[in-house]
Amino acid sequence: MKKIFIFLLRKYQKSISPFLKKNGYRCLFNPSCSEYAFLCLERHSLLK
Repeated sequence: MKKIFIFLLRKYQKSISPFLKKNGYRCLFNPSCSEYAFLCLERHSLLK
């Protein structure tokens, strides 16, 4: 299950996120929200 969420996050980062940045939308945080979610999934279980 965890691998599925990581896969979906990476798909978002490679497909939807660049499109949003191109149209003027970008995350104001560092790391980005999707990158932070990825880091949390790597360190913790899915349900934490």
